[in-house]
Amino acid sequence: MRLNCTVERRDRQLASLAIKGKRAGVSVLSIGQKSGGGDVVIVHHSVTTKENTSYKVKGNILKVFSKFLNEGKTTISFAHPPHDLMVKADDQIQLKSFLNSIRLVLQGKDLSKGSGGLSCIDSNVKIHRPKIKLVIAKMSEYPVLEGFPRTLLELNISGLKRTTFDSRILKLNLLRVLDLSDNKISIIPCGLGDLPNLSDLNLANNELGLTARQPGAWDWLRGSKLPLCLHKLDLSSNDIPALPSFLRDCTRLVTLKLNNNLLTVLPSGMGRMTSLRYLSVASNQLRFLPGSMFKPLNRIEHLDVSDNPFSGDCITTSTATAKTPSLKELAARSVISFRIQVNESIIPLTVLRFMQGCDFCICGSACFNPAFSKILYSDIRKVACNVILGPGESMFKPFRVSLCVDRCIRNKFAECIS
Repeated sequence: MRLNCTVERRDRQLASLAIKGKRAGVSVLSIGQKSGGGDVVIVHHSVTTKENTSYKVKGNILKVFSKFLNEGKTTISFAHPPHDLMVKADDQIQLKSFLNSIRLVLQGKDLSKGSGGLSCIDSNVKIHRPKIKLVIAKMSEYPVLEGFPRTLLELNISGLKRTTFDSRILKLNLLRVLDLSDNKISIIPCGLGDLPNLSDLNLANNELGLTARQPGAWDWLRGSKLPLCLHKLDLSSNDIPALPSFLRDCTRLVTLKLNNNLLTVLPSGMGRMTSLRYLSVASNQLRFLPGSMFKPLNRIEHLDVSDNPFSGDCITTSTATAKTPSLKELAARSVISFRIQVNESIIPLTVLRFMQGCDFCICGSACFNPAFSKILYSDIRKVACNVILGPGESMFKPFRVSLCVDRCIRNKFAECIS
């Protein structure tokens, strides 16, 4: 069994002389029997220095520190040689499995190859650097049988005209960059939202618009991990008619590309995406922009709104008297304010739809019965530093502005954008 990790090796004899050990480096830890059926050993293969060090397991391990195991960290102390291996692995499941093998060996369990356990290893074998990037340019290169290396950090499968999402990608817990552009994918599995390290996702030039209005089509965007780690998202050229309201929960999203779609409106909570700096919505059917984008401290650096009609029509402007919010509304506001992840398995579907249909005041608060709601024209340079427009287009664009309570009206929020 092998474990891909980084290892810092410390010699306790050198530590007593105030001499530092070797720095952490890319390594592979292997556990198995010596060739010829000898003792079970752990071999530390250093990819950086090309060194191989063998450690006997039985009667040689002083202690295994597992306090930070859930963070992918552990330390194994050996008696001879007197080394401490400080291990950090990105794949926590693989690390736990490795430590479980050590535990079974120390308990005297038979883990021979015939029983489906450990195989023989050669301490002199050369270990190459794990593969971290894979680019598949044609179908003949696609790993149909062997699958993808678990060590991948970047995967590019663009231009193959694939119609389905390969579920084996969901097992790549180390993956940071995924490029599936120029295919014919229409359904993204919800499991994509559970990848813990995915920060760059390119789904441009696919067919997501075919299923965009189906229930659960966007569940991958509200997974347990993706909203907290996604920095760049490209959904251009998918004929998407509408985006989900919970896109606002991707609070670390820096770059969002939505060019060449069929969008008529943007989610009203766009202003809650505080990290957003690059937004491109060129060549859509946008009638207006959300008023929540008026955040003085979170201005977008680059905004492309060219080739959109921005008619502002088909919208009923309304002015209502503020009412005392119901308990249901107050609870929904709290859930949205604290960004609590909810779905139909936690709350009734009717309540979930009620929350998804909320509007957002330009002060950033969720409002279900706005005291003021109206289309106002304002200089788009108030929401972005650099703006790209089509030839002859005006800098004044329509914004759907909502104000939650009388306090916002008294503070003259509307005056700052009119």
